[in-house]
Amino acid sequence: MRQYTGGYHSLETPYRQTLAFATARSPCIGKDPFWREMVMIDGDTFFLRADYARIHFERGPDGLVHRNDLELADGARLAFDKNQIPVARNQSSQRSLST
Repeated sequence: MRQYTGGYHSLETPYRQTLAFATARSPCIGKDPFWREMVMIDGDTFFLRADYARIHFERGPDGLVHRNDLELADGARLAFDKNQIPVARNQSSQRSLST
């Protein structure tokens, strides 16, 4: 579940997302003290109970989370790109072998 954590930004709005584990049991989005708990409903799709919204995480060809799409209760959608994408383990080992 930690693969979803980190900061996200959007070109559509100045609002930035922060996703972290505010509690040990489930990921949350927002900022302290207003963390909003996310509940997994299907694979990379979560439900934000406080906002009655859905958030779907998209993976790149490397299998890592690269972005998310937030669908609000009124049907509006916002796309957010992940600020930092870690290097996949197999890519980092290939880099160290080639140098």
